Amino acid sequence: MDEMELVREIGALRADAAVLQKEMRTAFRRIDEQQRLVEGVHALALTLREMAAELKAQRREMERLREDVEQVRAHPAQRWEALVRALLTALAGALAGAGMGLLVR
Repeated sequence: MDEMELVREIGALRADAAVLQKEMRTAFRRIDEQQRLVEGVHALALTLREMAAELKAQRREMERLREDVEQVRAHPAQRWEALVRALLTALAGALAGAGMGLLVR
């Protein structure tokens, strides 16, 4: 190998080294982008976990509210039933009293 061939080989090696350096920089940039993406996905996963916990708490609260509403709805019905029972008892008492009054005469 003469000197000229060595110079060409060194030139080719330098060109290859430059291409490799450029490709390495590109690869590192991509790795950095992937790292940012992974961090974003991780943050999103944490946010979703928090939202799921809040949703569970809201669901429990809605169930409690539903039970309270049912109790409030049932309350007037219970009063109505007590009123009807009292009226029927009074009516039955009045009829029984009238019937006894007729028998006593």
